[in-house]
Amino acid sequence: MRYNPPPNWPAPPPGWQPDQNWQPDRSWPPAPPGWQLWVDDEQTPLGAQQSRRKRPYIVGALAAVVVLALAAGGVWYVSRDNERQADAATNLGPPTVTATVAVEWPAGVVVDPDAHLAYITDEHDPGQVYVIDTSTNVVLAKIEVEDAPGGIVLDPGSHTAFVAHSARDAISVIDTAQRKVVKTFKVEIGAHIALDPDARVLYGCTDFGNSVTVIDTTTGNVVGTVESVGDAVEVALDLANHTGYVTDSKGNAVTVFDTRSRTVTSKIPVGNEPYRITADPKSNRLYVGNNRDHSVSVIDTTTKTVVATLPVGSIPQGIAIVPRRTRPMWSPTTDRSR
Repeated sequence: MRYNPPPNWPAPPPGWQPDQNWQPDRSWPPAPPGWQLWVDDEQTPLGAQQSRRKRPYIVGALAAVVVLALAAGGVWYVSRDNERQADAATNLGPPTVTATVAVEWPAGVVVDPDAHLAYITDEHDPGQVYVIDTSTNVVLAKIEVEDAPGGIVLDPGSHTAFVAHSARDAISVIDTAQRKVVKTFKVEIGAHIALDPDARVLYGCTDFGNSVTVIDTTTGNVVGTVESVGDAVEVALDLANHTGYVTDSKGNAVTVFDTRSRTVTSKIPVGNEPYRITADPKSNRLYVGNNRDHSVSVIDTTTKTVVATLPVGSIPQGIAIVPRRTRPMWSPTTDRSR
C-alpha cells in the first residue's frame, strides 16, 4: 500500500510516509467524497478522475523542515538579476528576495505598476483579495470574494479585476476603485485565467482538461474554445502577436496557440510539471513555474526556446511582472509566500 494524498492537499516530500499517529492539518480542505488515503501501489486512486476538474489550488506547509529550510510566509519580491545572468550564460545563483509581505494562503498575483498596487488572492476561508502598496509593501485592503479564489487578472483601464474560483465554477468581477465585487459569472473554469481587454474576453483552462475556454467579459458567456492543448493548467497571452500559451503539466511543455484561429501551433519543452505561466511581451519572455523542479523556465518567445532556468522556492505558483521595476514576483506554495 502507498499513501495517496487528495489532490487538494499539499504534496508530501519525496519518500515521506505518515506514521500511525499522524493526522492531517486541520487547515487543509476536506478530501473529495470516497477518497482513499491508502491504495495499492498500481491502483488508480478512487475518485481521482472525478476530483481533478474541481481541484482548487490550496497552499500550505508540507512539513516543518521544509518551511524552516525556506522562508517565512509572505509575499516575495524577487529580482530578475539571475535571469539576466542566465542570458549571458554565466553562473546561476539563488534569486534575490528584496522584500516579504505576509499573506495567509496566497494563490494568484497581478500588478498594476502605474498605481503601484499588487493584488493577491488568498484562499483562506472566506476568500479574499489583498491589495498591497508595492512602494511601501503595506496591505491597504482585503476584498471579500467567493471561496477558494485562484488566479486574478487586471484591466486597469476599466478599473476591473477578474478572479477565478475553480471550486465554485465562478468568476468574481471586482471594481478596483470601489474595492468590492460587483458581479459574479457562473462558468466552468479552472483556477487561473488570462485577459484580452481589447477583445473583451477571458481565457481559462478547464482545470486539467484538454481545452481552453473563451469567455465574454461583459456577459460571462462562453464564446469559443481552443482544443487539444494537453493537461492544461494556466494560460498566458501575447496580444501583440495574437498568441496564447498554456502549461501542459503532464507533457512537461508549453502549448502555443493562435488566438485568432484558436488552434494549436507548437509545443515548447520546459521543466517537470509546469503549472504557472506569465508573459512579458516587451522583453519577448515567458516565465513558467515548474512544480517538481522548483524552478522557473524563461522562454524567448521569438525563438520558442528556453533560455534560462531559475531555481526558486518549493512549487512556484503565481508569477507576475512589474514592468517599471523589471522584476517578476512568484510564490513558492509550500512556503506560504509570494
